[in-house]
Amino acid sequence: MFINFGCTFLDQGGITIEDGVFIGPGAKILTEGHPEEPELRHTLHTEPVVIRRKAWIGAGAMILPGVTVGENAIVAAGAVVTKDVPDNAIVAGVPAKVLRNIKPIIMNKSFTALLAIVLLAGAACQRTNNEKDMKELNLTAEWDKTFPKSDKVNHSKATFTNRYGITLAADMYVPKNVAGKLPAIAVCGPFGAVKEQAAGLYAQTMAERGFLTVAFDPSYTGESSGEPRYVVSPDINTEDFSLPSISLRPTIRSIPSGSASSVSVAGEDWLSMPQQPTRASKQP
Repeated sequence: MFINFGCTFLDQGGITIEDGVFIGPGAKILTEGHPEEPELRHTLHTEPVVIRRKAWIGAGAMILPGVTVGENAIVAAGAVVTKDVPDNAIVAGVPAKVLRNIKPIIMNKSFTALLAIVLLAGAACQRTNNEKDMKELNLTAEWDKTFPKSDKVNHSKATFTNRYGITLAADMYVPKNVAGKLPAIAVCGPFGAVKEQAAGLYAQTMAERGFLTVAFDPSYTGESSGEPRYVVSPDINTEDFSLPSISLRPTIRSIPSGSASSVSVAGEDWLSMPQQPTRASKQP
């Protein structure tokens, strides 16, 4: 399921959105309304809305109470849907009317074989590009953030690779004078943002408060690898977050200089930091 920006859901009547649904920017799903009689307009009536599997709601479309949008159906941009949309139908207009049905793709054996070859070739090309990206990933050594560097944390560069083979670039912030297990936070900005901006500031601030933090560029963005550049993929971006928040230790490629004691995240040794003497260690 993918929901774009600026959407409005009035859900007192209940909204069901099934798997694989696309909802365009500014779409509205309404389950609430008022009676047409003037004497009763202060009251509210509700009816559920159901969006079936793989339906596509276009930008600015409005789904009114009680409507079911059928499986694979398409609601055109700006349409106002007042009644149920059949499966595989394309509707448009105000009120929305059926324009036509979606024609199924009929593939013969030759076409299926050709499609498989194209997909395999594309996957191989993507894998080659990702391997090249991993080798050529160059991280900026100097401080290049839009905010001042804190003297309360240690900062270093790090890289890790997600299960799609894309190498992600990250800034790691660790509070100074710490040892032992630390709570960890992974931070990434919205689409188009990079770790040198608000994500990095948030990560550094939380490190000042005792967290071990990582601010990273998502796949296809900033210093991270992946082709084509500057695209968004909900499943890959979810995987980007899953990796630093669940299994940082096996994938981190660089750590701060100097090592003596172990810092652990979620029960696992993750990186080494210089040992700082404690008050207890000074006593005989």
